[in-house]
Amino acid sequence: MKKSFALIIVQDEIQVFEQEQSVWRVYPVFREGRNSLKNKTAAEIVEKINEYLNSSDNLKEVDFFIVADRPGYARGLPETFGKLGNESWQLVLWQSAKERAVLVKPLKKGETAHHDTQWLASVLIPTVEGSLRYQDEALLKEHERDLARHHEEQEKIKEAMEKLGGERHVLEAEINRLKAQLALLDRPSMEQLATYLPVLYRNFWNSVKPSDLALLAGRYNLPEVPSPFPEPDNHTVAQMKKRLQAMPVQEQERLREFCAELPSNLNIRPEMRFFFE
Repeated sequence: MKKSFALIIVQDEIQVFEQEQSVWRVYPVFREGRNSLKNKTAAEIVEKINEYLNSSDNLKEVDFFIVADRPGYARGLPETFGKLGNESWQLVLWQSAKERAVLVKPLKKGETAHHDTQWLASVLIPTVEGSLRYQDEALLKEHERDLARHHEEQEKIKEAMEKLGGERHVLEAEINRLKAQLALLDRPSMEQLATYLPVLYRNFWNSVKPSDLALLAGRYNLPEVPSPFPEPDNHTVAQMKKRLQAMPVQEQERLREFCAELPSNLNIRPEMRFFFE
């Protein structure tokens, strides 16, 4: 069972109390109920308690409540508790502890608070202990609430990131689809290709199959080409040359770029060489 000690330090005197079965009793250090701090320090009293307990883990599993009328009485305690492995000690000022305890049970008339051992053991120390434990529990609950809020926020962030990730994939797919559409729009239509390529090149359909042209153009629709395909006469070539010359510059450039992807063994008509110069 975890032990608890209370040190009451008032007017250069220290009293030590130990809790046994939920009851606080005087713990006589150096065979006295009250010990003067003129010859000993609070840190020395704590070390003496450690000697009496003779525990293998020192004061690691011991709670200490220090009630002092001056903070200076606690000098050396942090180092001593640290050396003895104790992290469970708390310091409370005597005046505030006494005022709170008096509200629970007033002192008998004429009694001096720090000399009334019974009142200290049954009223003041339990009041201090209850208040500190309540504060600890409140802090623990607040910490648990903070952790819960943090976990909830992390879950929300995770869900938002997953949602954004999914939306990002959808957006990327849509961007790629639009890029593919733009790439198709930036290429000549199948109608343009089927119209101008047989005029630019001699015997074009004998060298390039309609299915190959569709693949190169990135189109699904195959041009309907009669077989054999009749070569255009001189008049038709002359008229198509005029149309090519009148074609918007941007469309001419797209058609030239596409022609650069065609097989190099195609025979350009002499009348159409201007188009590639």
